[in-house]
Amino acid sequence: MEAPPDIDNSQQEYFYIADPQHNPGRSLKWTGVYLDSSVKLWMVSAIVPVDQGDR
Repeated sequence: MEAPPDIDNSQQEYFYIADPQHNPGRSLKWTGVYLDSSVKLWMVSAIVPVDQGDR
């Protein structure tokens, strides 16, 4: 809710780690520690890909 509307997260690990190229097994993955620039807090995320059909 604090992020600006035009922010592009596609180059961030917490975004791309869920795509099939980076996670072909479609399993839970942990990110490294990163600074969330919107809220100015250090974070670690657990990412689980969610697929609907072939997407």
